[in-house]
Amino acid sequence: MRIILGGFGTWLTTIILVLQISASSGLYPVELTSGFARAISPYLPMTYLIDALRHAISLGGGITIDVIIILITTFFMNIFIIFKFHRDKWLKLAVVNLIGITLINLTYYVTMQMKHYRLLGNF
Repeated sequence: MRIILGGFGTWLTTIILVLQISASSGLYPVELTSGFARAISPYLPMTYLIDALRHAISLGGGITIDVIIILITTFFMNIFIIFKFHRDKWLKLAVVNLIGITLINLTYYVTMQMKHYRLLGNF
């Protein structure tokens, strides 16, 4: 998020991390948390990470669904980051080209003005 949103992304990441710790049954079971935490719990990646770790360490059982959801989340976050880098590269190229074209046009305009004044004898 920090890569995509800059300083605001750092703040947002901190807020999401705090929400994930409390709403993903990392500290308390989800059933003991507020209604808001229960509502957002299925949409937080840490919920599936904690569930997979609990099943792998002590409960026994399948972690396939948890791993798939974690991999899908990781895949989409990487796609967003790659898109951001390519967008920045394209934007930088567009700005460089715009500045280059502007300088070429400005040079051409100045050259034509100089020729115009020479023809009139004012230069």
